[in-house]
Amino acid sequence: MVVRTLLGLCFYVLFFSNVDVYAGFFQVLGLLLFALAAFITIFTTKFSLGDISAIEGLLYVMVLQSFLASLFGANETALIYTAVFGVAFLSASVLARTVPIATLLGAISAAYLAIQITILVTDLESYSRSLAGEVTAASGLLRYRAFGLHPNLMGFVFGGGAIIAYWRSRIASSKIRMLFLASSALSFSLAWAASSRAALLALAFCILLQILALVMRRATNFILGLVLAFTTILSTLAIVAFYPGQQLTGYAERMLDLGDPQRGLGSGATGRTSAWAQSLIEVERRDLASAMLGTGFRSSSPEYIGYSTESSYFTILLENGTLLGIAFISLTVLRTAKFLYIGYRQNNAVALTLGYILLYALAQSVFNRYLLAAGNPYSLFLLLCFVIPAKLARGPASFEWTLKRSVKNNGWPYAPSG
Repeated sequence: MVVRTLLGLCFYVLFFSNVDVYAGFFQVLGLLLFALAAFITIFTTKFSLGDISAIEGLLYVMVLQSFLASLFGANETALIYTAVFGVAFLSASVLARTVPIATLLGAISAAYLAIQITILVTDLESYSRSLAGEVTAASGLLRYRAFGLHPNLMGFVFGGGAIIAYWRSRIASSKIRMLFLASSALSFSLAWAASSRAALLALAFCILLQILALVMRRATNFILGLVLAFTTILSTLAIVAFYPGQQLTGYAERMLDLGDPQRGLGSGATGRTSAWAQSLIEVERRDLASAMLGTGFRSSSPEYIGYSTESSYFTILLENGTLLGIAFISLTVLRTAKFLYIGYRQNNAVALTLGYILLYALAQSVFNRYLLAAGNPYSLFLLLCFVIPAKLARGPASFEWTLKRSVKNNGWPYAPSG
């Protein structure tokens, strides 16, 4: 109970990590709570740092690489961040081995519910104005920024919240299932109010994959299933695009800011294509050692290279080198595919939850830089997804909880039944 409370508080506090002059305080407090939870579990559970997966071992190597690169490069900011990230990752390694997956999901779900209530109580007017698509003469579309979060970070965090809450509803008791479905819808609306198109595209990708999987599973013939799946997807898109007509279309265009010269269809993904091209030039410009081994975490920030990479993948390649970067991205894709395969193969809701949490992050990270971080709740939870021991994904019972057990724990299943 103490550990679950600490984790819930940790994730909740990190929602305030961009609040003006208090940003540093909330970030440190959140990570301290995370580390404290890990410290407590070491002495209250049977702990062994065994069964290290390939991706977990690689991340330890990346932390060491970043430390050495920052040290030899005399980059104090990168060195400090590497130490902070290292502590967060070590804590995640401990928690993934000592805390049941259900407790981790329960903590992050509770944090999302708490911050949603906080927003509705303290900032309903701003949220409503942004959701209505209000446009001002001074700043254009009023993109929602809860507690100082950048709209892109808003989209990343709350788009991820929609994924977590939806799949959390699939393993919840019937009494609280609707609560999580409502939380999922509210998280989506917050990402929509922020006009975060990267988050919306990532969510659309996840939804389309789920539709495809559901139709395919119910079809007896593979080709017929494929045809039915794409027919369903195209029909859904057509309905969304053309019904109920001009009013909805105009609202969507306004919310997506498609007519803005800085963010519209002709802006090169809001300048991202230019940033990506510049990142390729930056890799080619470096000497062989820097290109292959990287220059350390946070060394690709705009203050060091003069521009924003606008993609987690280019950030990782620049900071951790092409060698480790490509290996990390590949292993993350493989882990995501493994969770999804187990989930659909064994009708395993929690494997699907972890798979879609990672899939959303991979898709969204094409356009933003939050895949490998520790300063926001969703990125911190991703660290747990990276290091959950592989043995927990090998059997169908590993991720399943009975309804009886869920009810016994007041609708919050605490431990796997396997």
